[in-house]
Amino acid sequence: MESKTRIIQTLKGLLTVCRASEAGFRAAAATLEGKTVRDLIATCADQHGEFAEELRNEIRFHSDQDFDAGPPIDAWQEIHQAVQTEDDEQILNACERMEQALLRIYEQALHMEVPWDVESVLAHQHSEIKNACFFLNALELFSQHQLAT
Repeated sequence: MESKTRIIQTLKGLLTVCRASEAGFRAAAATLEGKTVRDLIATCADQHGEFAEELRNEIRFHSDQDFDAGPPIDAWQEIHQAVQTEDDEQILNACERMEQALLRIYEQALHMEVPWDVESVLAHQHSEIKNACFFLNALELFSQHQLAT
C-alpha cells in the first residue's frame, strides 16, 4: 500500500488536471460551431468537474482536509491556442490530445496500491475518460471525412 501522503498527493494532482481539462473543454465548447460537437465537449467539461468533486471528497475522507484547485495557467494552453484560431478541427484535436494525456495520468495512478474506495473512483473515472477518448477520436475522424467530401 502506498503511503497516505503519496495517495493524497496523487489525488490532488488528479483533481488539478481535472479542473484544467474542465476549463479547457468549457472554453472549447464556447467556441465550437456545431451543436452536437459543442454539446459533447460541454458534457466532457461537466464530467471533469464531477470527477474533480469526487476526488475532492476522497481527499477530504482520507486526510480530513479540504482541497480544491484552479487549473494551472498553462495546463490547457493548447486548447486555448486552438480556440483562438476558431477552427473546429484544431479545437477538437487539442481536446482529444488533452483527454489522451488525462487518460495516461489516470493509468499511472491506477498502478499505485491504494485503498479500494480510491481504486474504485479512479477506475470508474478512467473508464469514462477512455469512453470520451473514443468519442473524440470518432468526432475527429468524422470531421476529417466531412472535409474530404
